[in-house]
Amino acid sequence: MKISSTFGDFKITQSISKPDELLIMSDWHSLVRIFDSSRTFMVSSKDKVFGVYLSRQECADVFCKFLKNIELLDLESVSIENTTLFERVVYNG
Repeated sequence: MKISSTFGDFKITQSISKPDELLIMSDWHSLVRIFDSSRTFMVSSKDKVFGVYLSRQECADVFCKFLKNIELLDLESVSIENTTLFERVVYNG
């Protein structure tokens, strides 16, 4: 799932090996605004993409924070692209 908001652009994927674990990816600045920097790690140095692993419940809590901070004027700038509810990826870490 891809999410674009005033907080940044995020991509969320689900791990195949751990169904309750999600990976949220974005640039460093966007992720450390939401999560502690010690949890954030480099996913791709070439593309400067960072990630944070979180549970489904924690992800739901993050979405609630997003929604609480959306003002009426921001509604046009928020878009959610969802072809499937979660994309499945294999993490071999």
